[in-house]
Amino acid sequence: MQDFSKKPLVQATIVSIAALTLYHFVAGDNSDRLRKDIVVSPEQQQRLSADFQRTWHRPPTAVERDQTLQGFIRQEMAWRESIRQALGRDDVDIRRRMQQLLEAQAAEQATQKLPTLEEMQSYLDEHADSFRVDPEISFLQIYFDNQDNTIGADASARFLLGTLRTQDMPDDITRLGDPSPLSAHFTSVRSSEIKIMFGQDFAAGLGEANIRQWVGPLTSSFGLHIAYVEERLEGRLPELEEIEDTVRRRWLADRRTAAIEKMYDELAAIYSVTIE
Repeated sequence: MQDFSKKPLVQATIVSIAALTLYHFVAGDNSDRLRKDIVVSPEQQQRLSADFQRTWHRPPTAVERDQTLQGFIRQEMAWRESIRQALGRDDVDIRRRMQQLLEAQAAEQATQKLPTLEEMQSYLDEHADSFRVDPEISFLQIYFDNQDNTIGADASARFLLGTLRTQDMPDDITRLGDPSPLSAHFTSVRSSEIKIMFGQDFAAGLGEANIRQWVGPLTSSFGLHIAYVEERLEGRLPELEEIEDTVRRRWLADRRTAAIEKMYDELAAIYSVTIE
């Protein structure tokens, strides 16, 4: 098992928690005085100049040295003020922020490298069902309101169904049946969307219907229908190049989730938990 305590993520969090705790106990009643007394030693000034030189490959000018010093002082003031405010908050808030820090850094480290095409293709193959495109159906529907007269609506639907099966397609089917809140013509609608709009029974009946043949009556949440399937496109698994962005997003999301779960598994091996 990895030595989890050596990870930068954990080290940063431990330092933050230690700083909060140390400041709280060392300052005691003098915390306000200590918070306001910022002393920049000659050694610290030399370190600031050395850091500048390592970054820019030259020593700082007098103006740059002063700007670097002022920047350090501002950073120190902001750090002490953040500690003061954090100590005044509820412990739950502090714990939550530390937890968010751990999870965010674990997720970031896991997704610094983008997946290759080979990795995405493997991911697509392993999760084929979640990327599969639903069947799509283009169809016509004629509506019959059965709210007040179920038997009459069923008889009317069956009579019209028999008539339509023996003649050419009418020029305008919107005049047939009862007035409907729905469109008479649907083009390339996914089966999942049909279930949402009409219900499971209607979608199942439409899915089993023969192409270019009137079928029914089909029951929906609205009433009764007779329907005519113009075209049906079977469901399929798209090629990677068609959905590359989607696969990449899901791959990264899964990596982030897995990294967080792994982090907690490793932490669970460190901590002993007793529930009384």
